[in-house]
Amino acid sequence: MAETLFQGEEKPYFISFSSPKGGVGTTLLSVNFAIQLAKKGNNVLLVDLALNKASTHLFLGMNLPEKNFSILTSSKGTELKNCISSTPVSNLSLIAGMPESLDLANIPYLLKQKILTDLKNLPYEYIIMDCGSGTSNDSLDFTLSSDFIVFTVSPNPLTIEPFYRYLRALLHRLLMLSFNKKKYQALKNKIDPFSPLKGLFELEETTESDINDIEKALSEKKMGFVFTKATEKDLRLGSQIESIIKKFFKIEVPFLGNIDWDSIAEQALLSLEPISKNYPICQYSLSVEKIVNKITKMQEEPIKQVEIRPKKKDFITAYEILEISPNAHPKEIQAAYQKKLEIYSDNSFATIGLMTKEEKEKERDSLEQNYKLLINSQSRQKYDEELISKNFIKEEERISDYKDIQEQPRIFQEIQEAISEPENNGEEKSEISEITYYDGASLRKIRQAMKISVEEIVSETNIRSWYIQSIEEERYDALPARIYLKGFLKQIAMYLKISPEKVLRDYLERYDSWASKKGD
Repeated sequence: MAETLFQGEEKPYFISFSSPKGGVGTTLLSVNFAIQLAKKGNNVLLVDLALNKASTHLFLGMNLPEKNFSILTSSKGTELKNCISSTPVSNLSLIAGMPESLDLANIPYLLKQKILTDLKNLPYEYIIMDCGSGTSNDSLDFTLSSDFIVFTVSPNPLTIEPFYRYLRALLHRLLMLSFNKKKYQALKNKIDPFSPLKGLFELEETTESDINDIEKALSEKKMGFVFTKATEKDLRLGSQIESIIKKFFKIEVPFLGNIDWDSIAEQALLSLEPISKNYPICQYSLSVEKIVNKITKMQEEPIKQVEIRPKKKDFITAYEILEISPNAHPKEIQAAYQKKLEIYSDNSFATIGLMTKEEKEKERDSLEQNYKLLINSQSRQKYDEELISKNFIKEEERISDYKDIQEQPRIFQEIQEAISEPENNGEEKSEISEITYYDGASLRKIRQAMKISVEEIVSETNIRSWYIQSIEEERYDALPARIYLKGFLKQIAMYLKISPEKVLRDYLERYDSWASKKGD
């Protein structure tokens, strides 16, 4: 590797991947995330910080490189840059771990600090860190050293409950690193282990300086979580967990999306091929690329000052409880109520390990009470006037007209009704509602009726615009292989809120007929 590579001045952007438990696809995601960044022309270093459980090299289709982390423990004075290996992917380098190495099982504190310091001085645009799973101090410290933290979670109770425990451990570690050790040890047994940040405010020993240190540490981080191998119905769970984390842990960890899985990715994994390099338009690769685009966009957003101090208020308004604005339309109130209600249902595991059945019932009662208050125009108007008189909301923030409130149309209403409730004066909508067979022309008609552009679908799915247009125009010879086409059709159907199974059956029937005639 050329020596000039180590003469950069700009600091790299660190993105870490970690999970509460193994087997959810964390390492696979970190590898393919790094590949996608490198394919976009970025100079990327992938670092396997699972250390003695290392496997990133396998997902790149490589044998364990001779240059790896074990060099640091076997040769004193060795620089970290001597551990770097090239990979089969352009613009992507690797620092591999050393599987089963006892020297890397629990690395000395000074060596850990050396690794983190040396990484910051390497001239890469991005450093992607696979921090492994679990709550060891090494894993937590590497995770907290990054600019953007990505948690990988499976949408099931066996992973979600450990995820909450993992967040607690991460916050406790953050407190320890933000305070001096003596101060943390004095507070450790007094801080509420269930909700560390909330418990911090309840201690008399907590100073203004302590709060400032924690807020500064949190402001320097961006976080998010992804689902691996989720179904369409699981996606709602993502936003529910995001809401619960904010409520119980007092931090924002947005849901970044779902990582899809398909037979192509499965076969590539078994063959130890780099999926995003060799199969760039399979569902897995496209979903990873979507997450890459989202995170790089978030990276460009200005750092938001985190405030974890509890607001000193006499009470929380009904609007805050439902998480809506004071000028929300009744349909928005209804949607927010249903969304919140689903979180606290007895069948939901969004609150697993956090709330008892009785606590969830109490939460549902509160939601119902506030919903009834706001959904009635007369009670809402009276309530708003009371809030204004007490300076909880401003006059210009309230809804403009309570009398006509029920008649005001909303954009999302029109979209939903475009294919389900034809109007007498809308001949086109009437035609849409009568569609029973999904060919290319039907898909285009539905998309246009819902006022969705091709660019919107491209943005949300990463399907190329050329393929979407070819699907609608049934230019079969311009479409990718059938297995890729199935994935594209499924994503388009889900975005248009129509049956993926019906779309696949109808569209592929015409496609297969064309293919058989072409074969003849």
